[in-house]
Amino acid sequence: VRVFSEFEQGFVRMPANSRGQFPTFGSQTGFNPSRLSSDSLTVTESATPSQSDGQESQSPMDTLNAPPYQPLRYQLSGALNALSSSPDGEYVVVAGREGMVHLTEILTTSHPNIKPSYDIEIVLKVLHVTTQEVTEYINLRTGSNLSLNYSSNDVKWGNNATKNKIATAATNGAIIIWDLNKSGRKTDRVISEHTRAVNRVCFQPNSGFTLLSASQDGNIKSWDLRDPKSLAKYSYEGKSESVRDVQFNPLHTYEFAAGFETGTIQKWDMRNLKPIYDRKVSAHNGPCLTVDWHSDGRTLASGGRDRTIKVWDMTSDSRKPQYTIRTMASVSRIQWRPGYDNEIASCALLSDNGLHVWDVRRPNIAKYTFDEHSTTPTGFQWLSSDTIISCAKDRYFMRHNIVGAYQPIELLRKNGIGWNIHGDLVFSIDKSAGDSFVDEM
Repeated sequence: VRVFSEFEQGFVRMPANSRGQFPTFGSQTGFNPSRLSSDSLTVTESATPSQSDGQESQSPMDTLNAPPYQPLRYQLSGALNALSSSPDGEYVVVAGREGMVHLTEILTTSHPNIKPSYDIEIVLKVLHVTTQEVTEYINLRTGSNLSLNYSSNDVKWGNNATKNKIATAATNGAIIIWDLNKSGRKTDRVISEHTRAVNRVCFQPNSGFTLLSASQDGNIKSWDLRDPKSLAKYSYEGKSESVRDVQFNPLHTYEFAAGFETGTIQKWDMRNLKPIYDRKVSAHNGPCLTVDWHSDGRTLASGGRDRTIKVWDMTSDSRKPQYTIRTMASVSRIQWRPGYDNEIASCALLSDNGLHVWDVRRPNIAKYTFDEHSTTPTGFQWLSSDTIISCAKDRYFMRHNIVGAYQPIELLRKNGIGWNIHGDLVFSIDKSAGDSFVDEM
């Protein structure tokens, strides 16, 4: 019997080489070493927030026997499709695309002259969120107006000069700007230059005056919200199919990236007066549904219907991703975790109700998973490195903490055995569970 490997703390200790050294799995080339960690993942894992506070790591049995974690949750009256928090994190706007039909007057045989009245309630509300409770602050959908302007694919809260503004991307191609400082109805303006549905909107990080929109009509448009005429300042045609997502670079705010129906991603420089992208990458087999910039300003992550999350160095000429994460379902939204340079969260388009946090250096299994929603999450956002908010078509808004997430690797079997064609046996055991080697018995 030959002992080939063993498990310690859930990670495989590989056999030493001729120099007595163990192999490492550091960061690959292309990452900025000042931002992305190259720490080894051979044996130990960096401490989680709970471990950094002096708490011991839990065993799988402790995890299973612990009382169930309950996130802060709030039920809305209709399905939710997107959310966005205010710059201070105290308020969150939630938006829906599909309405709940309420029959307010019922036609009965005893009153044949009474006509039934219907109200389709599409959610568009601002919530006040604390660590203890969630309350409704403003209902932006006032009155009985059933315009498709209220049916939203996306919603974003402004920043800096536009911190009192909210932008929604409507299914009818309109972009609606809401002013929370207005009395009465909060509608500030309706922008109607796109010919098909708008999929994403995005405020420029530094000033907040510039807004980008990505549409099914294949165009990206930029708007100066100081201009009362509501005309597009620039239009960027990717010479591709529908634009599924667009995001400003958080460091170089004159740059933005977009993901397209064809599976490509493009990087644009707004200082370039020529209407052509700086870089184009064939990223996915099928539509690219979401993109997100790393805080280092050079690294971009993309997610697609091909069930992958890929990480790219947008300053390099390489057409190969630096990391590839293979997921269980199509990836609809991603966002890098603040303060953790190698971690990114994702949710699926269909069939997966989990909200997953991945370490790009360990792409085969999620580091953390939240599974409190009963349907697939449709939107999420990090409020801090440990707090994440989410919404879903189950009509729930939730505020999660990372301490409530479970770690999938802790639920996996840590013992294994196998033979090769030469009759050699290889096995692994979990020493933390009290198992012993043959020669230790």
